[in-house]
Amino acid sequence: MFGKIKSHYLKLFNSLDDHGMTPLSYAAYIGFLEGVTYFLTELRQEAYEHNEDDSFPIHKACSGGNVKIVEEFFRWSPYTKWLLNKKGQNILHIAASHGKVEVVNYLLKHDKLDWLVNMKDKDGNTALHLATMRKHAKVVYALTWDDRVDLMVQNKRGLTAFDLARECVGVPSLEEVLITFFESTFLNILFIYYFLYVVECLSKTIKYYPV
Repeated sequence: MFGKIKSHYLKLFNSLDDHGMTPLSYAAYIGFLEGVTYFLTELRQEAYEHNEDDSFPIHKACSGGNVKIVEEFFRWSPYTKWLLNKKGQNILHIAASHGKVEVVNYLLKHDKLDWLVNMKDKDGNTALHLATMRKHAKVVYALTWDDRVDLMVQNKRGLTAFDLARECVGVPSLEEVLITFFESTFLNILFIYYFLYVVECLSKTIKYYPV
């Protein structure tokens, strides 16, 4: 089917839809595995065609939360893992900012992707910064428990992920946390914020009082 489309409507493969996405980007976003595999095996250059917003197809796979699609990109177009969007964000940034914890966990477990973990975008934000700002508790949890993640990294505003958490909701007292246990859907986020705070305090203690 795709072969016939290719021969008669080749120009369509380079067109953008109403959302400014290429056909491959749209297929990657919705998780259309057969379509993505065809593009990556028959029209590999399409993996490097950017969308109207200057993102690339692999970025749409990450924002859509499609692990199997990301795997296909790694298999057939491995260099796409290096692509950045116009904000200077990598594939981990994008998955984290959209709350796609399955993709985040896949990338964290993938070999030779350590460089993604603490990389900063044009605003100086790491994946942890972005997940915290958007209150994606599961992603924040996954990142904070990864030993490679530097919790003390500051963005261009001089803020750590914990600082951003305080900006978003403030740091509640212990009494407020206990009350929230029965009232709030953001309980996990609050405990994670406390965890970041404790880590920050411990880090400062070690810095000024080395063992």
